[in-house]
Amino acid sequence: MAEKRMISKVISISEKVNELPDIFDMLLFTWMIPHTDDFGRLAGSPAKVKALVVPMLDKLVSDVKESLHRLQSAGLIEWYEADGQKVVQVVNFEAHQQGLHKRTRSKFPDPPLDFPGSSGNFPNIPLEENRREEKRTELNRREGKRTELNRFLVVVFLKLIITLLDYLKMKALEQSALL
Repeated sequence: MAEKRMISKVISISEKVNELPDIFDMLLFTWMIPHTDDFGRLAGSPAKVKALVVPMLDKLVSDVKESLHRLQSAGLIEWYEADGQKVVQVVNFEAHQQGLHKRTRSKFPDPPLDFPGSSGNFPNIPLEENRREEKRTELNRREGKRTELNRFLVVVFLKLIITLLDYLKMKALEQSALL
């Protein structure tokens, strides 16, 4: 899971967000985003959402629950239960996050196929082979930069030696002229 999440500036002009009836709904939605996993999911029980996202706000668990219902009604989140646990999934999460090609398996289950609004088309985890290939490509790129730097340093070193030899030759000629 990433340590940081991006909140796109288009959120400020989102009609769905701006039509929410309560400023707390807007706050809860935007503050949930950094707490999501690589698939835009987080624990969905109202008590856990409160403890994780807004622990210091003077809000009740029932306030969080009502807000989650409004966020779901607005189409900003999917709030479902699967494998005995409540889960929140931010809708269109992938469209606003970068670096998801490196994501790992979600610890939260996918929404059930019969869940309203669920197409069953959930984001896939990149194959391990693809991640290894990406890593190999990155290592090759770094190695190329290292080789380029080494060549540069060798050239600088050789120029320094040539300059030093020229200086020594000049000093030797001055010494021989004095004799």
